Amino acid sequence: MDNFEWSSGYTKRFGLTYIDYQRDLLRTSKDSDTWFKEKLSAKPGDRVTKLSKPLGGFRKLQM
Repeated sequence: MDNFEWSSGYTKRFGLTYIDYQRDLLRTSKDSDTWFKEKLSAKPGDRVTKLSKPLGGFRKLQM
């Protein structure tokens, strides 16, 4: 759900639901909402999200 960000007000949009502040706060599900619902309803073994290889620019952490 979109929310208020102190530095940006309501201009930064993120979350699972789009809120139209000009049309009586009409809420519309985003594609991310559908993806999230599918992940939650999947069998536990199917919930894994495959990640692509990093593009680079990462350094190994020294511990």
